[in-house]
Amino acid sequence: MSVKKSTNFDFKAYEFCSDFSIFIINESSQENETLSPKEYKVHRYILSQQSRYFKVLFESSRDFTEHKTNSVTIRLKDPHDVFQSILNYMYTGYISINHKTLISILTIADRFDIEKLTKHAVEYFTDFLESCLTYFVHINKTATPLDSLDLLISPEEILSIYIESQESEFEDIIPDWFLAISFDKLWDLDPDAFNTSRLERILKSDYVQFKNENQKLSVIKRIIEDRYDGEGYNTGVGSRWSKMVLALVMPFASENSDEEEDDSNPEEFGESEKQISDAATIINKKKNEIVYTFEELEKVSEKVQFNEKIYQLFQLVDFSSLEPNTWADILADKMIPERLVVQGLFRVLKEDNNKKPNIIQENSKWLEVLESYKHDMNEFEYVLLEGKGDVSSPSTTIEHFDQLKFEIESSFSDIEIHINDKSYDFHKIILSKESEYFRHLFSSSQITQWTLPWNTLHPEVPIGFVSMIHLFYDPNSVALSIKSDNDSPEKLQNSTKTVISILLSSMQIHNAEVTSRCLDSIQYQNFSKFLLLGCGKLDPDLSKLEEHQKQIREIVVDIVPSSFMEFHDVVIRGNEIPKDFIIEILDKCLEKRDAEECDSNKILISLFKGIFDRWFPNANSKDETDEDIQGFDTGIEYVEKTKAKGKELREIRHLITRYIDPKRLQCNDMEDLERQWWMPKDLFHAWLIALASEKRRKESTGI
Repeated sequence: MSVKKSTNFDFKAYEFCSDFSIFIINESSQENETLSPKEYKVHRYILSQQSRYFKVLFESSRDFTEHKTNSVTIRLKDPHDVFQSILNYMYTGYISINHKTLISILTIADRFDIEKLTKHAVEYFTDFLESCLTYFVHINKTATPLDSLDLLISPEEILSIYIESQESEFEDIIPDWFLAISFDKLWDLDPDAFNTSRLERILKSDYVQFKNENQKLSVIKRIIEDRYDGEGYNTGVGSRWSKMVLALVMPFASENSDEEEDDSNPEEFGESEKQISDAATIINKKKNEIVYTFEELEKVSEKVQFNEKIYQLFQLVDFSSLEPNTWADILADKMIPERLVVQGLFRVLKEDNNKKPNIIQENSKWLEVLESYKHDMNEFEYVLLEGKGDVSSPSTTIEHFDQLKFEIESSFSDIEIHINDKSYDFHKIILSKESEYFRHLFSSSQITQWTLPWNTLHPEVPIGFVSMIHLFYDPNSVALSIKSDNDSPEKLQNSTKTVISILLSSMQIHNAEVTSRCLDSIQYQNFSKFLLLGCGKLDPDLSKLEEHQKQIREIVVDIVPSSFMEFHDVVIRGNEIPKDFIIEILDKCLEKRDAEECDSNKILISLFKGIFDRWFPNANSKDETDEDIQGFDTGIEYVEKTKAKGKELREIRHLITRYIDPKRLQCNDMEDLERQWWMPKDLFHAWLIALASEKRRKESTGI
């Protein structure tokens, strides 16, 4: 028996017991919209249990404004309006996450310190990324050029996620490859969205996609402009550094070279010669010697290193593949090493025009890259690379339905419940959201105390009621255990009564979820007790409650057809399951014949073999001989027995024709029926002829 829990919490319906207001100002609203706060009437107990942020807020000093006004105003950047979904999660445990709402959910969950929800958001994105990679592997295995994420998620959505992650300080969760695969389109959409560090990593990624080499060149120029203050490749800095090194290793070389003059300007790299102090001088020689300071050496050395890095970046560009109409401008660009451009032009002149790109080979390279990436992800297995599994697009939405846990504590309690001579502090919001009975009770009056009115309903109800309330707070706080038949009768009785008392309490307040859990625990732990519960033989006190027993019987009868084999096993073992209850279950099987295992004629025949001897003792007797008739004390006794036998035989015939479907009988079923004393011979012959005739008809028509 399963009960579908609600995924949406109706805050309006529970305003009667709210004790706090949250005003949310969404700073992500459109500029022309007024930033008016949206109010949520909430319950401090719920929020303090699910969010450490609110727990600290509610338990802080009473002098704070929030305590005096019973409200708080919070400013959020929530472009997808997920705050209400997060609030709903704290009440129901349900959340739906997709790639559009991911960053907002992660940011707000992290801000309010909702640990489990933060974990869900991170796990979702990890799983989504892994699914994307799997899908890409399939694309490349089919020798189709890898395009982008367009089939799964648009470039606009990727860019939105990335920008939102930057604003939320969660940029690190976006891997480089996720941006690299669609980078050609992302760059066209907004080149300013990427910082220099991210651009450098994307540029060197094995996954990066560029529209063409000109686009790649523009990315490199952007990196150099940001990283190196716009200074391009300096062709003169290398010779400058060589002269400085030469002067260090051969300090007096210039004495014999009076004609040679230093063509460098001392002012370019620091102070003039006259301003250089003795302490900062490496070598102090005669009038015409060259003198360098440590600062000059360090500055030129730094320029040399920058020059080398700039050169390496430009080496990533295939200048031979640039658009021809841009070659002249690029060759004239002082930022770009002229040598690399010239080399590219020579490659164009020398290349073989008959050479064609090998798409399959290109894709093989991608497979190697993805294969290597596989080894870096210890918890993920690419079944596609091993030729296993089907390929489908990764789901962009995932749902979580967590089982929430609330601690029973006096903080924020607002209802005192009296049971016998004890009192308990509980929370109206917990009782109301779990029970329509309590919601109606608390919303129609402002009571702060309530006395249990059902003490006399069942001896164990007071204990069961408290246990049920504990289940409201924590579904795992009470063990709904029915001991096995091997336990002592006392243990079996006590454990059964505990579950029954909780079952009755849940039925009184109309909580279908706990009712379902109690019935499930009995069904799956001890099926024979489940049947006895349904027919009213498990608990004498419960059987006296006609209305409750009737409801339980209907539920059990509805469930049993889905476990018909277990029902069969219990019944043929000779348990105390009454005939009328078995017949009621068989009737329910007829309603569900097409969907349940009770459709099996074999199980039905086996069941009849086990119960007909007990149900029909007169029908199983042999026909009386003259000597048998003379043995009766009176003729009336003989007549009565004959009538009883005839009545039982008619009932047997009725049961057989009602529940066994002759069209679905197999040969071995017929052989089994032939051996049974209770199988009417004329009915057996009719079924046998019908089955044989049907087989011949199919053979003749070729069916």
